Order: sequence, then structure tokens, then C-alpha cells
Amino acid sequence: LDIRFNENIGNVNVNIQQGNCVIYQNVVNSGSNSGLNIDISSMPAGTYKINFTDSEGVSYYAYFVKRR
Repeated sequence: LDIRFNENIGNVNVNIQQGNCVIYQNVVNSGSNSGLNIDISSMPAGTYKINFTDSEGVSYYAYFVKRR
């Protein structure tokens, strides 16, 4: 899963949930040119929610489906 930020919003807490379980969590700087790459190969197939929360507490989220 390759994530790139369109603008610098400072440090961002990123977590991935399946149901009510957080299975990944990390804090990244959205201003870095490297972005974030998350290895999801060991996660089982299913629907996941990815959350992004900035330093001011504003949250953004999206869903993705891992097929295999």
C-alpha cells in the first residue's frame, strides 16, 4: 500500500483497522518526500479502514479491499 500526501499537514497518525481491531499504527511526517509504504502482504483478505489524523485532531479515512 503506497501512500503519498498532497500537502504538508505535519505529523500524521496512520492506522489500519479491520473491524474494531487496529492492526497497523505509525506516525509519519506528511512533508517528507518519501511518503509511506505499508506491506499488507501478511494481512488476510478482507475490507480495511485506513485512518489519518493530523496534529490538530482532524481525521480522514478511506476503505480498501485486499483480495488475497
